[in-house]
Amino acid sequence: MTFLRGMGRLWLVCALAPALAMAQAQVQNADLQRYQDGRTALDNLQWQKALSNFQGLSAGSAQAEGALYWKAFALYKLGQGREALASVAELRKSFPQSGWLPDADRLATAISQNAGADASTKKQDSADERQRALADRVREDPAHAPAML
Repeated sequence: MTFLRGMGRLWLVCALAPALAMAQAQVQNADLQRYQDGRTALDNLQWQKALSNFQGLSAGSAQAEGALYWKAFALYKLGQGREALASVAELRKSFPQSGWLPDADRLATAISQNAGADASTKKQDSADERQRALADRVREDPAHAPAML
């Protein structure tokens, strides 16, 4: 009786194996298509669309390493530096031997440098705005220009 139950299980495994293999192949094809769609979106400067594609990839896909890098890149282009750095950190943690790490490190450096540049750019923009406002007031009321300056 135990032998028959064991044979029944074996038969079931053998019967389901092709269906499971086909389902796995479909998931892999879908992941590959999503990855390619994401790369196409990057090429077309469609950052949000690219991000959506890379976020939708399954973690175990063959493209997972590249997807984490490109996700970080899309986040960076969308002005979400903190989230981009988190994606780079996830790439480092999940794939410590990845060939994408040198690119990810360069991206992280650029994000960090731009974060400092953003602060100085804002200060410069603020000074430019004040200078334009002052020039406008001088043009409107030239008699009081020396007092304003």
